[in-house]
Amino acid sequence: MPKTNLFFKNIPQDAPDEEVESFFARFGEIASLKIMKPLKKQDQILQTDTILNLGFGFVSYKTQEAASKAKVEGVNNLFRGKHLSIKWFVPKLIRDAHKEEEIDMKNF
Repeated sequence: MPKTNLFFKNIPQDAPDEEVESFFARFGEIASLKIMKPLKKQDQILQTDTILNLGFGFVSYKTQEAASKAKVEGVNNLFRGKHLSIKWFVPKLIRDAHKEEEIDMKNF
């Protein structure tokens, strides 16, 4: 199964969605982009004029080539003067299983 999903972090919390999407679009056609937002509390959005996101999100490309390009080249391109952390997305169940294996190996 081709890898097309990436996790990214270290985006400034005041970066608008369009700016983040534009950054990732330079590497290839995007299938979807999700930038994590502050939670709602009692019908009030905890967003302010300066905090538009939580600094991380997910991007899925239409091809593995585009995703690979974003992963490799994205970390070398500055976004608002900062290097982003861009990694392959790994589902939580798989991450947790690997953590348990690591713990079991340490107990030997």
